[in-house]
Parts: sequence; structure tokens; C-alpha cells
Amino acid sequence: MLLGTVLLWALNITVTKYMFEHGWQPLSYGTIRYGLAILIFWAFTWWRERSFRIARSDIWLVVLAGLFIFANQVCFVYAVDLASASTVALLLGATPVFIGLIATVLGLERLQSTFWIGAALTFAGVALIATASGGGLSGSLAGTLLAIVTALTWACY
Repeated sequence: MLLGTVLLWALNITVTKYMFEHGWQPLSYGTIRYGLAILIFWAFTWWRERSFRIARSDIWLVVLAGLFIFANQVCFVYAVDLASASTVALLLGATPVFIGLIATVLGLERLQSTFWIGAALTFAGVALIATASGGGLSGSLAGTLLAIVTALTWACY
């Protein structure tokens, strides 16, 4: 299952970029892609739980998660459209660092010095990718910034 997950996630960016290069528009593709994902999720949830019940106290969390995943998907499709697939994939590697920072800000974690060293190295790499995005292989600066926001919104979700 882990190998399947890695393959699906790896193909996600590549297939998305391929679709854009063959005439699909980002929002059209993203809407169809996520619409199908929602149908699969609903079917699985119904099969597994036989209910879509959400506790009243948890509705705000569902709405907040929905807003973050919506922002994530809009940023993702435009990041892949504007930047290279490899740049987006590399920048999504910053997601765990964003998760650690969010957990620290919310008081959920006290991170060790090794995390902060890793975070500094990660953001140094992000800065190198962003500064190289003026042309050539990396794509546009807007695509790079959207890829960073994609990683941040995924961490928030």
C-alpha cells in the first residue's frame, strides 16, 4: 500500500502537467479530478461507516479543512501549470517543515534542534529553487510561490 501511495503521488504531478500541456485548463482539470475523488471518498465512507454523520462540535473543523483543501488544490493546479513538475514536487518536500512549524505555533509540539537545522536547510533549498525560477528549467516565480503555498495549505489541512 505504501508503494502504491508513493506511485500515485508521484504520478499526480506528472499526469497533471501532461494534461495541461495537452489542452486542459487548470480549474477544469482540478474540478473534474477532485469531483471524482469526492465521489470515491463518499462511496468508501458510506461502505465503511454507513453514515455521513458529523458531530455538531466538529462541523467547524470540517469547514476549515474544506477551505484549506480548496485553497490547496487551486494553488496546486496553477503551480503545476506555471512551474515545472519537478519544481513543484521538490517544493512539496517542505510540507513536513510547515507541519512542524504549525504544530509549534499551536503548542502541540516542542521541536528539537535537529528539526530547526533541517528546517533551515529545507528553506535554504526552497530559496535556491525560488531564486532560480526566473527562467530555464524551474519555470516562473509565480508558479514557485504557488507551489510553496500549496505545501503550506497542505500542511494546514
